[in-house]
Amino acid sequence: MVAVSSTGVAALRQAFHAHALNAVVPAQTVARPRKVHLNSWEALAFDQSLPKLKALADNAAALGVERFVLDDGWFAGRRDDTTSLGDWVADAGIFPDGLGPLISHVHTLGMDFGLWVEPEMISPDSDLYRAHPDWCLHLPGHPRATQRGQLVLDLTLSPVTDHLFAQLSRLLKDHAIAYLKWDHNRDLFPLAGKGHAQVIALYNLLDRLRTAHPEVEIETCASGGARVDFEILRRCSRFWASDNNDPVERLRINAGWFDFLPLRIAGNHVGPSPNPITGRQVSMDFRAKVAMFGHMGVEADPGAMSAADRDCLTAHIAVYKQWRDVLHQGQLWQLAPSGSGVHAMLAMQQGRGLALIAQTRQADTYDMPPIRFCGLDDDALYRVALVAPWRKRVLAALSDPDLYTNGFTLSGRALRQAGISLLLQYPETAWLVSLERSADG
Repeated sequence: MVAVSSTGVAALRQAFHAHALNAVVPAQTVARPRKVHLNSWEALAFDQSLPKLKALADNAAALGVERFVLDDGWFAGRRDDTTSLGDWVADAGIFPDGLGPLISHVHTLGMDFGLWVEPEMISPDSDLYRAHPDWCLHLPGHPRATQRGQLVLDLTLSPVTDHLFAQLSRLLKDHAIAYLKWDHNRDLFPLAGKGHAQVIALYNLLDRLRTAHPEVEIETCASGGARVDFEILRRCSRFWASDNNDPVERLRINAGWFDFLPLRIAGNHVGPSPNPITGRQVSMDFRAKVAMFGHMGVEADPGAMSAADRDCLTAHIAVYKQWRDVLHQGQLWQLAPSGSGVHAMLAMQQGRGLALIAQTRQADTYDMPPIRFCGLDDDALYRVALVAPWRKRVLAALSDPDLYTNGFTLSGRALRQAGISLLLQYPETAWLVSLERSADG
């Protein structure tokens, strides 16, 4: 796709977003509210048991989570990342009665159930490889080099794709699974002259599954953002931008993705603190505000959080639910002054908008530039207010906190030309700002 604009980058961004939603992603992606996820990986990783998973689901539901996703480690023999890819049946040691009891528990809590799979891969230490060692991509007579302890299945072989379809379709038929997190964590080598054919075979497999199970949503995940394009998104309702959930890094990552792809399909999760990738410790308030601007989820253990952090996260999930129609249907505008260390964006729909204004580093000067709002009607009036929850320490430092929390009215022209001033010199400070167009403005 090529987009051309005579009115600036914002129009290009909105053209790409409209194309993705109206002409690319499956219809179900646009028709349904984007449910809040909790993914089990950062909470439990491979340390899974039915009691631990049920407790995690209980804690997720208490936060207001709407979809519980069981990540890697659920299938036969999988205790680390060196084994069992290809054996897509529930591990009897963890699930003696199969996945049914966990799924029923999740449903009882009012959530639907999602499952992690990596169907294109095979572990040399797996029943599938022992039965079919030549089903992987390989060059005859050459060593079969692994990466992450795994090989790639040759999807150009019809027995391979028939087998994968049968395994996955059986899972979806036998269980109420609403969502598949479809992962791909290894480089595609050796190509063996089959690179293009391998991709086409993948699309055919996805099409076949979606035809058989049209209500199931599929996420494209590949080493965190390595396989995101319009063709895969014709078959997938969500993409995973990065395995790095550090909110400071995620703001930078999302700034690039959001130039082309809309918030509605961008998985964006609250991770633990300290962050397992960067080691950075970040407040729950900042983590949750950043995660709201996308398809919100949680990738942390609520049971390991303080009561204050759980309350903070619960409140942000409630705000996300109140505003997700605007976040996911509105037009996105970038607001931040260049080079200021501020990431700011506004989602605006039919006179109603929500902005995220996030300071990631210490300001160079005390007086930060005001945040100026685009995407508004110059001659209309807008009520502007800070959206709770907020950090009391930062709120108290505003010159007139009551003005911001109770709200005030400005014209679209004033908001565009003069903007508003917020306390932004502290690193890792974030605000949510609401805009409501006046009925008589």
